[in-house]
Amino acid sequence: YLFLAALFAVAWRLLQKRLRYMQNVALVKNRRANKIARKRLSIAAHLLKMGKSQEFYEELLRAVWEYLSSKLNIPVAELSRSAVQEALSERQAGNAEIGAFLSIVDECEFARYSPSGGQQAMEHLYNTAAQAISKLEQQIH
Repeated sequence: YLFLAALFAVAWRLLQKRLRYMQNVALVKNRRANKIARKRLSIAAHLLKMGKSQEFYEELLRAVWEYLSSKLNIPVAELSRSAVQEALSERQAGNAEIGAFLSIVDECEFARYSPSGGQQAMEHLYNTAAQAISKLEQQIH
């Protein structure tokens, strides 16, 4: 009986700790940001292989915006270039990383509304986005 009581106490303690962790929405979103970005990037890679440029650029843009929204704790509705730039600067992200994200957003938006630069340009943009997310993940936790 003593073993069961101790097991119950440990399980109760772990459950309480997990509940406190899950109540901190900003922390949970921050920790899941990289996972969500990787999932979206894999969808974009699949669209790249299929040659669907319009959908590729939309998915890549969505991956970057959702990552930044989750990582910086900014609601998607309030995301803008200036808000992202300011939030990244506050978190001591380097100018190169800030420029990389803004460049990715610019290229995706430009490519969505004009003829694309071809398969190589799409692959380059995909690789740039993946590297930018990895570098930012290392800089700000």
